[in-house]
Amino acid sequence: MTYTGVDTSARQFEILDHLPVGSFVLKENYSVVFWSSSVERWTKIQREDILGRPITNFYPHFSDSSYAKRLEQVFQGGPPVVFSSILHKTLLPSSLTNVPQRLHDTVVSSIRLDSDGTFCALFAIQDITQFFHLLHDYRLTRDQAIEEMLEHKSTGEEIQRINQKLGRRIIQKTAALAQRTAALVASEDRYRSLFENVPVAIWEVNFAKVLKEIQVLPIENEQDIRRFLQNDPLLVSNWIELLSIEKVNKIALRMYGANDKNTLVKRIPLYSGKKGREIFIEKILALISGEISFAAEYPSATLKGERLYVGMSALIAPGSEHSWEKILISVRDISVQKSAELALRDAHHKLEERVRQRTAELSQANHSLKEKIIEHKATEQELQKAMAELERSNTALEQFASIASHDLKEPLRKVKTFGERLRVKYAERLDERGLDYLSRMEDATSRMEILINDLLTLSRVTSKAQPFQSIDLAKICGEVLRDLEVLIEKNRGRIEVGHLPVIDADALQMRQLFQNLIGNALKFHRKETPPTVKIYAETLAGNAEHKNDFNNEMCRIIIEDNGIGIDETYFERIFKPFHRLHTRAEYEGSGIGLAVCQKIVQRHGGKIEVLSEPERGSKFIILLPVKQIRKKQ
Repeated sequence: MTYTGVDTSARQFEILDHLPVGSFVLKENYSVVFWSSSVERWTKIQREDILGRPITNFYPHFSDSSYAKRLEQVFQGGPPVVFSSILHKTLLPSSLTNVPQRLHDTVVSSIRLDSDGTFCALFAIQDITQFFHLLHDYRLTRDQAIEEMLEHKSTGEEIQRINQKLGRRIIQKTAALAQRTAALVASEDRYRSLFENVPVAIWEVNFAKVLKEIQVLPIENEQDIRRFLQNDPLLVSNWIELLSIEKVNKIALRMYGANDKNTLVKRIPLYSGKKGREIFIEKILALISGEISFAAEYPSATLKGERLYVGMSALIAPGSEHSWEKILISVRDISVQKSAELALRDAHHKLEERVRQRTAELSQANHSLKEKIIEHKATEQELQKAMAELERSNTALEQFASIASHDLKEPLRKVKTFGERLRVKYAERLDERGLDYLSRMEDATSRMEILINDLLTLSRVTSKAQPFQSIDLAKICGEVLRDLEVLIEKNRGRIEVGHLPVIDADALQMRQLFQNLIGNALKFHRKETPPTVKIYAETLAGNAEHKNDFNNEMCRIIIEDNGIGIDETYFERIFKPFHRLHTRAEYEGSGIGLAVCQKIVQRHGGKIEVLSEPERGSKFIILLPVKQIRKKQ
């Protein structure tokens, strides 16, 4: 992969490779157009691997809004911006191992590309670690010389000798530091500029006097200091008074509404109240344990009494690790954030309360539901007991009907036989009234015989039932139509048979079902209108409402005619035994045929219903399972 435009831009910045600073250049889209050799060594990312690619692929934090907002002015040709490792996260963390922590200042300046004239961002990274170390060495040399002069109360010659020695040592140190003096001054100037212009409140505090107090305490470890300070609040307050606030920046003055440092320091102490003392103790313990940074949150207030909630971060300035002379404390107003947290915590507590209430309600509902379930089970048991009792009663009733029918047949046969003998042997001796009585007796006997036979038929639906087996309804229907040929011809009827399925059923009962329904369709026809009967079926698959309690596939059998029809007020009545809608003079029969049909359909796990209008014919619809899963009867 090649980057012609990138190579051209890189040549523009070749001179930067000879400067004693790490440098790299970014376009506005954050793609890298130059990557110096010193940055290569520091990051272990080779120039050919990063040129032309977004730096966010390697360092995602460059896309943070805090960086993007500050860099925006540089990409527009605006003034430079500064990132200090004292106050900001290191822009390019080191990938080197066993390297002590370094301090850097990064200055980002606007620079034009020769190729297209667009503004880019030039990052110049300067190591300021040596500056702080040299400053520390200089102060140490000066203090040692002064101590040596005070220890020797010598003559003028001795003093002169010491002065000459001190002069030589100072000259040696000065020669070593001379080359870095300009950079040192520039760094101090940058520090002052950064301190004043950084967009957070900064306090520079001297903890040196507190350190001296700690050094004379009769303590051996950090835990001793913690117990000592926690048991003596007055000592903590006295130590807080020893703090010397050297500087505060403009942002700090603006945050607290002060005009100058003295006003702010007198009215707004850094560690006030119980919470402030707790934070001070934790800060001291962090310093003793060698931590260079510390963070905390606590309530505060402006000079006008307006409440604030601030986040404090403390950092030991380089060179003050052993003296605690310069501790940089940044203070951020987090009142809005804290208010949101408090609102969120309040909402959380309310939600927890609602959850507790809802849990209690659900618990009560569950308790009520359990009681209802127990009540339902008791009702179900009673219902099952009643159903079992009803089944026993129905069985006994069917047995009684069968036995009674059999028992009635014998005396009825005798009545019929003696009636026939009476007509044969004594008809000539009977007058007209006697013959009328005999005819009525014979008619009544015939009707009684029909009723007894029908009653036996109804009882035998369950008592004489056959096991279910696979049968062809088309074959059954054909056999029934052959038996009804005489009736069909007599009434000049027409039968249309469509598709009929193969199902699991009792063949004899299916034969009786078809015979009763087709026979009724031929019998109850309109005068002067020959009966037309249509017989067909539909298989109902994939629809839950068309399945029985055992999830079986169902079929719908339809037998419709063009007969006299039935008024909808009688739809339920016609399926009850011995219920007739017409006189015997109009239509013969006992009124039990449809009751037998319903009982057959119910035994097969189905249902039967009728749709009809007077003088417009009737449609009987039978739903039956295709396969029988229930226990064979």
